[in-house]
Amino acid sequence: MISDDANPLAEVAFALAMAFFSLMVLMLFAIVHQPEAAAPESIAVSSPTSQDIPEQAEPQYLLLHPNGYFDENLASTNPKNLDPSRPVILAVEDSIAISDVMAFKQSHADLDIQISALPGDIAATLSAQSN
Repeated sequence: MISDDANPLAEVAFALAMAFFSLMVLMLFAIVHQPEAAAPESIAVSSPTSQDIPEQAEPQYLLLHPNGYFDENLASTNPKNLDPSRPVILAVEDSIAISDVMAFKQSHADLDIQISALPGDIAATLSAQSN
């Protein structure tokens, strides 16, 4: 019988604690008593052969500057001349809007483009070339 000073929330908390404890005991029992068929006796590890490893093509570098597109030799270039079978690393100056970068990426969907920041010394060299 419940007395007048009993707290019903304490009873609910006690019931939840018992349920949690029961679930914990069942979980521990299930982990410790796994069937023998579930545990493998040995694991075979094979090293990858040279045929399994795909060859990585050397990336192409394209520099996006407000003055235009440049290759790794800082010569002006046309992005349409890029080889679609090789990945492209697009180095972008920080003054270029992200919408321009995304527009470039969408207009050249056939290229595997990775975006990178254009180092400050190269950006300064490109700016000096244009002046």
